[in-house]
Amino acid sequence: MPRESPFSDLVVDYMRKSHWSLPRNLTEADAQVRHIVDGVGMHIDSGAQGLVAGLWANGVMTKGPCAGHAALELRPWVDCGVPEPLPGSWGTGESYSAAAGAANAEGRARLLELIADFEQIINDRPGDLVCRPFGPNGAVRLLAQVISAGDELSIGQASRWYTRKGQQLFAMFSTYLRTRSYESSVSTIVSVPRP
Repeated sequence: MPRESPFSDLVVDYMRKSHWSLPRNLTEADAQVRHIVDGVGMHIDSGAQGLVAGLWANGVMTKGPCAGHAALELRPWVDCGVPEPLPGSWGTGESYSAAAGAANAEGRARLLELIADFEQIINDRPGDLVCRPFGPNGAVRLLAQVISAGDELSIGQASRWYTRKGQQLFAMFSTYLRTRSYESSVSTIVSVPRP
């Protein structure tokens, strides 16, 4: 029987109580990511949509991404963690903070496993993708931490180089996540015993 959700029971329970819906697979994640609005009221950057859907399909919730913008010298990032509850969810006296912290701890552990596996597969330097604490309840920011191109670059050139390298690394990670999710779905379907 195909799995109902890539998310842990803890995350599913938190999201249900917070009145958020969860995608069950990559197809649903792709559909949702095109319509969702992030924490600051903006649609998800088209350059980050594949990565966000890939993270969701592998059981990691996100709160807001940026695809990076070379012209503005902004590096790509994704905030990973469960979103704040929607108004009207969580009854009076119920604290979502402890539940969010526990769900974020599971999500962070899952994200670190995915990063370690990805870095082993691409045979790259460990530490190119990093998680930094960011926001309440144990949320983290996923960043591409790339090695400097050298002292011969001006500050603006180096910043644009970091942005492009970060975008390339995120694109590779997105491909890994999406492939992993697809392979997981196929293997689940294939492993169903025949009557």
